[in-house]
Amino acid sequence: MYRPILITAACLCIGLTPVSASAPQSQKSETIVYIGGEKFYIHTVQPGQTLYSIARLYGVSEQTLVAYNPTMADVLKADQNVKIPVPAPQMQPDEAPLTARQEKKLRKKFILHTVEAHETLYAISKRYGISVETLLEDNENLDPTHLTIGGTLLVRKKEVGKTSNAENLAELEEYKEKLNSVPTDGFRYYVVRPGDTMYSLAHANRTTEQTLSELNEGLSSATLKAGAIIKLPTADAPATAEQPADTLTVRPPAEKLLTLAPDAA
Repeated sequence: MYRPILITAACLCIGLTPVSASAPQSQKSETIVYIGGEKFYIHTVQPGQTLYSIARLYGVSEQTLVAYNPTMADVLKADQNVKIPVPAPQMQPDEAPLTARQEKKLRKKFILHTVEAHETLYAISKRYGISVETLLEDNENLDPTHLTIGGTLLVRKKEVGKTSNAENLAELEEYKEKLNSVPTDGFRYYVVRPGDTMYSLAHANRTTEQTLSELNEGLSSATLKAGAIIKLPTADAPATAEQPADTLTVRPPAEKLLTLAPDAA
């Protein structure tokens, strides 16, 4: 039996709302993203805040803050973005699968969508014409960068058909910008556009298709999908030992490949 990602009326707003620089110092950020499979608040440091006050606000230790944000140990300045781990919810050992009655009630409000292999959140939003933001609101613990194959997403029926593909791409771009608002280790996030290929992305970013694959858990031409949020190496990323970034193999255009091939006759 499937287990819906969300089985109660409570919704976690993942938050495509920007963090306000004028937010009260005592208020937690509403911006939550997934980085490397772990959930984080993205907090914008306010004037007067200290390592201690931020740690106290989020209920974590100063050591934890520094572990996830090494620069905080040296400097902390206003408008700096930092990531703060969201505490994992306590497990409910007696949590039981949905009863037939509960499932029937759930289906009145939602379509239950089963995630397929290589399916992206954009593909699902495009299929139902529903906004990415709505999907994030209705599905707790939904990571737009890594969907669980076989997992069940709740698709709010009354919102189906209300959002265009362009709007959904824009919402994914906004989520991507939140991911990129905190320092990463030699890579940045990118939303795959229609028409992108492994070769075009590698060429535009002065890297190799192999490096892209390694950065993205075996990504290939067959699994590269529009709307996916992937990692691209930054300028300061180390080149691979097998093929440095400055020794790219340049492919001839497709039409010239025919002239290079042996004569079939």
